[in-house]
Amino acid sequence: MNSRRRVMDRVDPPVTGAGAACVALLVLGAALRLWQFGVGASQWLDELALSRAIVGLSFSALWGGHLPFLQVAPKGFLLLQKAAVSLWGTSDYVLRLLPLVSSLAALLLFYVLARRIFVRSAAIVFALTLFALQPELIRYASQVKPYSTDLAVALALTLLTCSLAEGDSAPGPIRGVFVGLAGAVAVTFSHAAALVLAGLSAALALSVVLSGRRRGFAGLAAIIGLWVSSSGAAAFIAARHTTAQGRDYLLAYWRASFGPTRHNIANDTAWLIKALVQEVAALRYPWPVFYLALAFLGAVSLWRRSRSLSLALFLPVVAALFAAELHVYPFSHRLVLFGVPAFVLAIAAGVEALTSLVRRNPDNRFASIRIDASIFLAALLPAILTLQASLPPYLNEEMKPILRDMAARRLPGDSIYVFYGAGQAVSFYGARYGFRPQDYVLGGCHQEDTRAYLREIDGFRGLPRVWVLISHDWRGERLALLDYLDHLGTRTLAIRAPAHGPHALVSEAYLYDLSAARPSPGVDSMTFPIPRAAPNWLDSRFPCRGAENPVPEIPLEPPG
Repeated sequence: MNSRRRVMDRVDPPVTGAGAACVALLVLGAALRLWQFGVGASQWLDELALSRAIVGLSFSALWGGHLPFLQVAPKGFLLLQKAAVSLWGTSDYVLRLLPLVSSLAALLLFYVLARRIFVRSAAIVFALTLFALQPELIRYASQVKPYSTDLAVALALTLLTCSLAEGDSAPGPIRGVFVGLAGAVAVTFSHAAALVLAGLSAALALSVVLSGRRRGFAGLAAIIGLWVSSSGAAAFIAARHTTAQGRDYLLAYWRASFGPTRHNIANDTAWLIKALVQEVAALRYPWPVFYLALAFLGAVSLWRRSRSLSLALFLPVVAALFAAELHVYPFSHRLVLFGVPAFVLAIAAGVEALTSLVRRNPDNRFASIRIDASIFLAALLPAILTLQASLPPYLNEEMKPILRDMAARRLPGDSIYVFYGAGQAVSFYGARYGFRPQDYVLGGCHQEDTRAYLREIDGFRGLPRVWVLISHDWRGERLALLDYLDHLGTRTLAIRAPAHGPHALVSEAYLYDLSAARPSPGVDSMTFPIPRAAPNWLDSRFPCRGAENPVPEIPLEPPG
């Protein structure tokens, strides 16, 4: 008798109608992801940097070289994206198709995993509700980044491990090689899969030790060997195809997501708690400590039910935390999105355990149902309200409507100045709206010298129509720019695109008449008072991050 049968003997029978509720949640979750996808929002700066590499580089360059703009992505993901744009063009829909398909697959895989773990229908519905309506999962479903692919791959590997760990007999050598190769393929599509496989390999080995099972160990040994070796090979290839500057930059950029430099029990414990609370907060759930406590209670409950399932669920997250402690892989929200299913399932198990603890009259079925429903709804409602308060579509650095409006209002002879933060967007989208590279001046990135932006503006003095495009202003440099322009001339038009979502930045364009702006001692780029920009929190070696300094490393422009 396997562990699932033993669990079934201890739980209530499924609630009538739960199947229909799960189908409705799957449809709703898919609809929300398709809604985000269908809007066709502009790509934000980091997406654009990766998209320009996918569009501009050949298959061989994507496979064998490093990416420009200090970008990092798994080779399989890059090649699939390249194949898609080669077949269907370079629209945002094509570039976001793989993340969308991955997110939809993850939705279905999570439902299958929840059914494997829980038998009580209320817990399945609760977990699926949290997962299907999770705003961050919806947002990343339509970004040209491999985060949704990480999620789908991790869920598939976890399900595969659960089937192996729960079986009464271990797989034979042939099946072991097949499953091992599946993991080896997975790491080509997801960097995070290397951590997931490390955790799952430990889970399989510990499951054998805890169960005392010896038959068929050769098959499991083949799986573990292939998974560990493929994870090591993937890490080696990723490191080899990252430049020294890129490695230094990533270590500096993600330094807050690594463990303490001085290791002791106090420091490590404080960092662990802080990292977990921050990850819960990043999912935008209210009361992160409350949900973290529920997850801890659920983890204990799941461990008591099935150690093999618990190991498969939680050891990949432990591997990620351990990697962050070693400063190898940052434990940061979007990079550990693969850990969301374990967290959601632990919350569901925690709420289920809580209902068992507070039942006062187990013989009264109606009273038990009321208690269960009250607790489940109390834990579910804040998470649902999180989505209700921030429904998709999520819009960040919307440059396409700006360029579309500019193209309609532009006159022959207009001058255009592009703030460096908008450089990637104009380089990628400009040709589609009639803006050639020779039609605009791309400003430099001068985060250590704000007055350099004013000196660039000085080159446009005396011109009657000057467009200024601004996007990805996270340090407040635009304030100095606009103040200076307002002193030099007259603002005749302002265009602002909508922004919605966490950390969303506004894209904007302004039309100025600088015909009366002549050099004068009173208004000078060297003496004009400027507001203090936010300090650069990166290492001083990286005043301008790779994607923010869009040197034309890739000459190919996407077709209109």
